[in-house]
Amino acid sequence: DVLVNNAGIWRGGKITDTSEEEWDRIFATNVKGIYQMSRYALPYLVAKEGRPGGSIINISSVTGLVGRPGAAAYVASKGAVTQLTKAMALDHAREGVRVNCICPGLVETEAVVEGLSAEQYQALLAERLPEHPIGRLGHPEDIAPFIVYLASDEAQWVTGAAFAVDGGYTAR
Repeated sequence: DVLVNNAGIWRGGKITDTSEEEWDRIFATNVKGIYQMSRYALPYLVAKEGRPGGSIINISSVTGLVGRPGAAAYVASKGAVTQLTKAMALDHAREGVRVNCICPGLVETEAVVEGLSAEQYQALLAERLPEHPIGRLGHPEDIAPFIVYLASDEAQWVTGAAFAVDGGYTAR
């Protein structure tokens, strides 16, 4: 009844610093992956006799709502995720399928801190903490309850929305 599209990769670089292969790899993971998973899940998520429709929750990024310098391919891919979410919501609302996305700020996950030295981690915090007015990076536990809400029956009237769950990042 629920599909959460949470696969994604981040690579920095201006458009002039991004190879075509890297661009394609980022879009293949961040956008085409959602297309493929959703395309095959949708027939199972459509409302059937006596059963309500399902929910698709795409994980985008705050960069799907606002730009960020030095990450052209990532920003473009997450903008595509946000807009794909809206298009899918309009296409499948009458079939009982709700489609929404969550746009997190920087969430402290293994993928974010993996391979960073203590010095690199401190540099990351020095650069990125000021972007989050709440004063800390996000944690998976900040995002998970929102996913649960969007998957639940309590969100039956929510579709086509992009929710910033970002410690105030987009409020700046």
